[in-house]
Amino acid sequence: MSKSQIKVGATLSYVSLFLNTFISLLYTPFMLYKMGQSEFGLYSLTISVVGYLTILDFGFGNAVVRYTAKYKALNEKDNEYKLNGMFVIAYSVIGMVTVVAGTVLFLHAEDLFAANMTAMEIQKVKTLIILLVFNMAVSFPLGIFSSIITAYEEFIFSKALNIGRILINPCVMIPLLILGYRAIGMVVVFTSLNLCILLINMWFCLSKLKVKIYFRGFDFDLFKEIIVFSLYGFLNIIADRVTWSADQMILGVVSGTVAVAVFSVAAQINTYYLSFSTALSGLFLPKLTAMHTQ
Repeated sequence: MSKSQIKVGATLSYVSLFLNTFISLLYTPFMLYKMGQSEFGLYSLTISVVGYLTILDFGFGNAVVRYTAKYKALNEKDNEYKLNGMFVIAYSVIGMVTVVAGTVLFLHAEDLFAANMTAMEIQKVKTLIILLVFNMAVSFPLGIFSSIITAYEEFIFSKALNIGRILINPCVMIPLLILGYRAIGMVVVFTSLNLCILLINMWFCLSKLKVKIYFRGFDFDLFKEIIVFSLYGFLNIIADRVTWSADQMILGVVSGTVAVAVFSVAAQINTYYLSFSTALSGLFLPKLTAMHTQ
């Protein structure tokens, strides 16, 4: 079963990768045409800036997979369910910190971008920040279920769901763009779709995988071990943010939204190449963890 899941999951990973690249190459020029360079740059810039809050994950995503797979291999269900509760608590705290950090960002948006943006653009940026911060704050605690699905090696379900999201997004967005909706409409759709995916993952874990969450017996020694394990992932997230997001923020501060729009299109093409190297990276961690544990 595990080998089958990995084989089909690997195939679906590349299917979703090619679909995402193909659809984006067709969809992005249309989106840029309907939104205009300034609005598209505004949208890209805000996503880039709020994206810095992803460092608050602290690298716990792989830790959920690793330790869930470990307890699953040992058939220690009670410890596994306590682990789930521990991560839900940790991510809920992170979600609240995200709201606080997002509020600070909202209050200082004018200080950051006033030099090269109009008052209307700054107001749109603030609205986008509210929506994206809400999306991220909810994604942290609910995102644990996606990691649990990976730990259980249910790759067919997770990859098929991702393909569904890739196909649905342009089908919803193209009519909205034609009707005149712009950056705020896109973020509303993105947030709504993401929330639906998170809830489907939660339903799959609780109903199909029969996963439980215990909020008792918080193991502080285990949590310290998890923090040490996650440290390297955390450093990687920081490096990734600085490397691939700092450029858009700097352009937004010194040059304005049009420059960000031009740069974002080129950066997006670069991202397609990078994604080929990571398409299979998440498929083997649960299997390797189980082999090591046994």
